[in-house]
Amino acid sequence: MDIDTLCNQMMEDMMKSAVLNQRNLTGRAEDSIQMQEEIQASKALAAELCEAIRSGSKFDFVKTLKESAATNKKRVSSIVFGQVSSEGNTVLHMAANHGKEEILELLATHVPQLMTMRNNKGDTALHIVARNGYIFSISILVNCYKKHFENKLKKENEEALWRMRNEDGNTALHEAVMANSSTVEAMVGLLFEEDKNVAYFQNKEGKSPLYLAINQNRNDEVARLLLQAPFLNKENRQGSFQLPAPAENSGLPNDSIKLSEEIQKSKVLTPALCEAIHFGSIFDFIKALEETAVTDKKYISSIVGQVSSAGNTVLHIAANHRKVEILELLATHVVPQLITMRNNKGDTVLHVVARNGEKSSLSMILNSYKKHFENKLNNKNNEEALWRMRNEHGNTALHEAVMANSSVEVAGLLFEEDKDGAHFLNKESKSPLYLAIQNRNNGIAQLLLQAPFLIREKHQGSSPLHAAILAENSGPRIKHFSQPSSASGRAAIPNKGVN
Repeated sequence: MDIDTLCNQMMEDMMKSAVLNQRNLTGRAEDSIQMQEEIQASKALAAELCEAIRSGSKFDFVKTLKESAATNKKRVSSIVFGQVSSEGNTVLHMAANHGKEEILELLATHVPQLMTMRNNKGDTALHIVARNGYIFSISILVNCYKKHFENKLKKENEEALWRMRNEDGNTALHEAVMANSSTVEAMVGLLFEEDKNVAYFQNKEGKSPLYLAINQNRNDEVARLLLQAPFLNKENRQGSFQLPAPAENSGLPNDSIKLSEEIQKSKVLTPALCEAIHFGSIFDFIKALEETAVTDKKYISSIVGQVSSAGNTVLHIAANHRKVEILELLATHVVPQLITMRNNKGDTVLHVVARNGEKSSLSMILNSYKKHFENKLNNKNNEEALWRMRNEHGNTALHEAVMANSSVEVAGLLFEEDKDGAHFLNKESKSPLYLAIQNRNNGIAQLLLQAPFLIREKHQGSSPLHAAILAENSGPRIKHFSQPSSASGRAAIPNKGVN
């Protein structure tokens, strides 16, 4: 029988046994100052047991525990559960504090109830290992807890180990974010995976793990990870925040007239939030968002649903000012519902990014939409599909991309989603194809000419032929549109494309 098996068997037997035989203790290991202080202060736990934990050998610990029970004529269970140091630390707290993984795992496996016990500061063993940066100890405790407390793993259960708070209101995730350790990112990842909502739990100072990650500027990757948490309908996001004072002379630059007007006209969205989107990073935006929630005493979910007097949501504003990270945060992780919202001019965010010619943002919006609104994509001709939605001028996003003289790649992303869109007519009866020819954008015109062309009610109005006649150097275009149709019912496409 190997040592591990022997220790596990001994521990299991002792937890079931009555009074154990007395045995003499042998030897005493040299101890650290911290451990000596704990031993001196200990009112209940025997010095030998504290030393055995400090030594790190689970065999020595089990042997000492057995001998202590025999010497004091007590059950092992009464020592393990009933005896604590003056700080209220159980044997599990001590093993956690000293990073003794073998003893920690032994106790968590055979005496799982210890995992939910708190010391005088309200800390569980999970708080302690997170504070100390012990990544493997976190893994041990989380796995053992899930094994033994399956009934407490129901959604929103405040008794779950990773939701338990100490006297400062901190969860283990708070402690992990604040830890001065190289393992912060890995620890946060482990705890975040168990319960993403905890990223927004606020301690007694009103600070969430996400707030701490951003405000302390410890690790951008930690903040980016926590930003993936579900964002809406969390009451525990309110609280007080201590944000850095705004910089002096932080007025708007001369080239920001448009933003200045939007801030001045804004009826709902605060100037601070608008400025944070335009001038700041993704972290500045989150700070402003949480601060606004506190100042206005509103849920963050209600704030991200607010609009300016122009009807622009935070998503419209982020798109308009080309804030790619904020745009991705909102559209992908936070409130994908904003993707389909229109401003006062009927523009969705897709209209805005198409008009700006932002290929990466356009691709991200399309992917997020397809991920979150799959039900709207079942019907091929669904007019509610994002790329078919029209603004007050009757323009789709493809119209806007063509009129803005965007790249072929930008137009191609929209065209790939719905080729029929090349012939959709706006209120001036102009299709994207018509506009491409009219604007002499040969690349986009050649792309859009690949769309099915005939037997479309939407083709009435100003046709591509009209555009060819009106455009300069129209000869080659007229020649193209005058060519006989192919057997498939499409206009034949010349090899050289549109000149």
